[in-house]
Amino acid sequence: MIKTKEFGHWNRAEKFFGDFLKRKRLDRYQAFCVRKAANLYSDYVQDRIPNEFQAYRDSLEVKEVTGVKIGKKTVPACAVISEPKAEDVEKMPVDNRVVEFRVLYDYQEKMSPTTRIITKYQPWTLDTIPAVPSPKETRITYRYVAPSEYLQIRERNKNQLPTVIRELKDEGVVIVPNPLKGINAKLDVMRVAMNLEFGLNEFPRISHWRAGIRELRKTGFMKMGRDKHLQRTIADPDYGKWKYLPRMKEMRVKDALKLRRFVEKMGLTRIK
Repeated sequence: MIKTKEFGHWNRAEKFFGDFLKRKRLDRYQAFCVRKAANLYSDYVQDRIPNEFQAYRDSLEVKEVTGVKIGKKTVPACAVISEPKAEDVEKMPVDNRVVEFRVLYDYQEKMSPTTRIITKYQPWTLDTIPAVPSPKETRITYRYVAPSEYLQIRERNKNQLPTVIRELKDEGVVIVPNPLKGINAKLDVMRVAMNLEFGLNEFPRISHWRAGIRELRKTGFMKMGRDKHLQRTIADPDYGKWKYLPRMKEMRVKDALKLRRFVEKMGLTRIK
C-alpha cells in the first residue's frame, strides 16, 4: 500500500504552501502523487510478468484505500491488488494447470460426498476430474505447475480414477460426461506470485513485486517530479485538469490490512 508518508517532503510542503495555498489544493496534490506512484508501481510489476501468465497480469489493479490515518490526520492511500476474474474451466487449454477445491468454512463439518471424495484426491488436471463439488461448498481455484509436476499429478489422477469413481458411485453420485460444463475457477494468485518472485517449484525466478519497488524508488519518483500536469497543479491555482480527482475503485482499511500476509511473504517491507 502506498500512502502519504512514502514522500518525505510533505511536512516541508505544508509549511511552504501554508500561507498562500488552500489546504484543499494541497490535499489534492498529495492524492494525485499517491495515485501516480501506485499506478507507476503497478506498471512496473505488470511489465515484468511473462506473457504466459496473462491472467495473473490482468488481475492487477490500483484501488484507493479510504480511511487511512497517520496520527489523527486522514491521508491519501492506494494499494496495488490482484482480483482475478472467474474463468470458464471448460474453455481452458489443457496445459500445465491443476484445479483445487477449497472447502468453505461453513461446510468443513458437513461436506457432501462429492466434495469429500474429490478434495481427498486433489489436485486434479483438467482432463481427469470425474466430478465437481458444488460451488456453494467450495471455492474453485487453478494454478500453474512445472511440466514435470504436471505429468506426475496427471499420472496419479489417472491411476486413482477407478477408485474415485467407485467411491462416488457408492455414495450415489451420478457421473456425468462433462463435469466441467458451466464451472468457473479463479487463479491462485498467491501461488503463482511466490513461484515467480522466488523461482520456486521449477519456475524461473522473475522478481516483479520487489523489483517494482526498487524501480519506483530509483526512477518513479523522478518521473513524477518531471510530470508537467503535477508541476502546473502547484504553479497555477486555476489549472482545472486536476481540480477534481476522478473517482477510483475503493477499498476499506480493514480489507487492505488483509494484504499484510502477502506483503510479509514477499518481503516487501524489507526492500532497500
